[in-house]
Amino acid sequence: MSPQSDLSLEDRRQHQRFQSALKVYYKLQGGVSGTGEVRDISVTGLRFRAPDALPVGEGIEVAVDWPVTRNGKCPLLLCGSGDVVRSDELGTAIDIEQFRFCLVCEVRETGILG
Repeated sequence: MSPQSDLSLEDRRQHQRFQSALKVYYKLQGGVSGTGEVRDISVTGLRFRAPDALPVGEGIEVAVDWPVTRNGKCPLLLCGSGDVVRSDELGTAIDIEQFRFCLVCEVRETGILG
């Protein structure tokens, strides 16, 4: 038995995860879009609850309501894209290729916000 097998999944993660309950908007590569609630987030991934399971392996874009504004006026979103790696009754996990901060007006044009 390898030494790692005694470690919990949390202990084996490369990046710390932060629990959250922020709203997330998503759009699948196939065009389906929706909203959910973030469960946890790290620099390379995001887990959220969506109304339905999402197809594993499909490309996805996400925009998370961020709890700060630009210059105290313009709402910010944490935006990212990647692939769905797991989706079940516990939530949907995605592997994020890159996160960036976006303004709400920029993201509206992509169709993620509905």
